[in-house]
Amino acid sequence: PYLSLKQLSMALTASDFNTFIDFQNQAEAYRYQLAQKMNKLQIDKISNISPGENGKPLSISRSNWAEQPDFNYHFHTVGNMTTEQFFPLASLSLWLLITVGLLQYISKWIKTI
Repeated sequence: PYLSLKQLSMALTASDFNTFIDFQNQAEAYRYQLAQKMNKLQIDKISNISPGENGKPLSISRSNWAEQPDFNYHFHTVGNMTTEQFFPLASLSLWLLITVGLLQYISKWIKTI
């Protein structure tokens, strides 16, 4: 039952491999969206004509960056986690049934002093 408990514990604390892959995918989607927005801002707000040696360097105002939402990871629900962890749950259930069955069987043979 050790491996089943380990898998379930890791899934419940969001430290399993599935959560890692999901985090990686969400972070990559956020990074891609941010890069696309930065590219669009550069195309729309920065001219291709150089300001010259004494001119102010071209840049985008800070207000544009304040509009960018922060990255927020969306965790799996417990229901989703239980479907992903079907085999560890089934294994623990089987261990529990076997243990209860053995206790029921053995209790008939054990005599008190």
